[in-house]
Amino acid sequence: MKPKELLELIRSRATVRAFEDRPVSRDLLVRLLEAAIRAPSPTNRQPWKFSMVTARDVRTQLVEATHSAIADIRETIAKGPHPDHLADYWGYFVRPMQSATAFVVVSYRQFPDTLAHLVRDAGADPAAFVTCDHWNGEISAASAAIMQLLLQAHAEGLGACWMSGPLLARARICELLRIRPPWRMLGGIALGWPAQAPVPTPRKPQEKVVEWFEDVVPAPGGDEESAG
Repeated sequence: MKPKELLELIRSRATVRAFEDRPVSRDLLVRLLEAAIRAPSPTNRQPWKFSMVTARDVRTQLVEATHSAIADIRETIAKGPHPDHLADYWGYFVRPMQSATAFVVVSYRQFPDTLAHLVRDAGADPAAFVTCDHWNGEISAASAAIMQLLLQAHAEGLGACWMSGPLLARARICELLRIRPPWRMLGGIALGWPAQAPVPTPRKPQEKVVEWFEDVVPAPGGDEESAG
């Protein structure tokens, strides 16, 4: 693949929230996972775990767990001064799961803070330093794996939605999928064949999100030549 082709693939990727009732083959899902596990990670620790759910009954339980968690938090918010806040948004927390024919929960684990141990063994307070626990390296690595999975899904013609809403039901989902410490659920990805062609959403221009720090190269006829 040429560099421009890769950039075009990235540009054309968009979140898909509605899917056809058509299964995704195991072989295809394996390719997605292969792309995910090729992501970079601190000292190659590969701190990720994937729970791929295709069984309809288990997917239904995940949806029900998320619905229940949403209902609980909405009931609480309704008693406060902003009962209608997020009223039009709650569906986003669960809707993609309802039609997805595969759902993958991504988990990560945090490793012992080696720097903190070394500082402590030297008789100093680790709180005086920015040690590994503050770097979020494992979360960053698992997030990179998710992005690679999303790109491979798009390359295969699949739709995908990286979801944080199911985290409302993290305890129940972890129970259902046997995700136990030291593993911690990071999020979920709804997968399936798109019900309609995705349309990429607008992005902020680079001018608004990038700040360059470059060497200043004197222009021809600049100060050095014009001095004196």
